[in-house]
Order: sequence, then structure tokens, then C-alpha cells
Amino acid sequence: MAALAGIGVASCDTPSTAPSAFAYDPTGLTGGQLYRWDNGRRVNVYVMPGSAGSSQITAAVDAAIPRWNAVPRGETVTLRRTATPAEANVVVYDNTTPLPVITPAACPFSSASALGYTYFCAHNGRAVTLPFTAGGGVATVVIRLDLARVTTRLPLDAVVMHELGHAIGIGGHSDSENDVMFAAPQTTTVSGRDTQTLRYLLAQRADVLL
Repeated sequence: MAALAGIGVASCDTPSTAPSAFAYDPTGLTGGQLYRWDNGRRVNVYVMPGSAGSSQITAAVDAAIPRWNAVPRGETVTLRRTATPAEANVVVYDNTTPLPVITPAACPFSSASALGYTYFCAHNGRAVTLPFTAGGGVATVVIRLDLARVTTRLPLDAVVMHELGHAIGIGGHSDSENDVMFAAPQTTTVSGRDTQTLRYLLAQRADVLL
């Protein structure tokens, strides 16, 4: 459910939690590159207004944030929704509206249809900032959703949980449908395997800092 773009990785960060084995590879979609936010970072999630589904997306984001924040992981990333684009780190939008940020030519933004798609662009070990096309402000991570493809088996709440998992650093998919990070997400309950994988990656030195 994610495609993550990166170029020129060459940076690291000091881990803050005890390392452990991962339950599934958190770099399976990134060619072995591990990415995450700086330690102690509050990450502001902004839902782009204007689409017919923006209120549904906002409700799903509001439900997902406390579930991810409840995962014990030391002094690391904390999610928060913001209604102010100037505060945005992550922007979420529905594909019935145009891409709300300007992306670098070196990191093409996929136009392929997908239920959920998470994107960032990295250069020299850091994710680059992506200016909004209007109204000022920048974001680092973009999540595009296709509400037209939401089904009872692939509910919006589960898809948003999954994509926010990518946004906080899980750059891989689980092979178990009981995990939030299963490729076809069906649950909003963060499993022990999701927790183990998140804690593992947050304990490692990062190839890319968001």
C-alpha cells in the first residue's frame, strides 16, 4: 500500500530504545533503507480539505493517531493532527483532488491507482521538504487515498492506520492479515508484531531522517 521514494542516503541518528528483532522487514519497500523521524519529534498530520471525502479521512486520522501513539516505544515520534497547513509534516488527501504539494523531478510521484500510497523524497540522508501548491507551508510525507476503492473488507480506518504506519517509519508489509501493516489492511488494532517491528526500527540508526 506504499511506495516510498529516496535518493542519496548517507545519514544516521542515535537510537533511543533497546534493539530487538523485527517481526517483518521494515525496509522491504525501500530497498533496505531504514527511515524514521528524529527522536522526540512531534509529527503533525494535516488532512487536505476540499474533497467530498475529507471529513471521512479526518475521522479516520483522528481514530488512528491515538492507536499509534499508544504503542510503547520510548521517547520517539508522537502523532498529532493539525488543522493548520503551516504546521504540517504529513499531508493526507483524496485522489479526487490534485496533488497538494510540489515534488522534485528526481523523485517522481506515482500516478498509478492504489487504495493508499505513501511518499517522501530523500536526498543526502534527509527527506526534502515539499512546498504546498497554494497557501504556504511545507510537508515531508504525503499520503494519497482512493476512497472509491474502499470496501467493507478494506475499510478506510484500516487503510489510514496502515498508511500512517508507513509515515512513521515502517517501510515494509506484513504477511499476516492480523497486522495493521498487512498489504491489504483489514484491522485497526496494532498487533504485537506491528509493535515489535516499530520498536525495532526506532532503535536502529536511520539511513534517512524524515
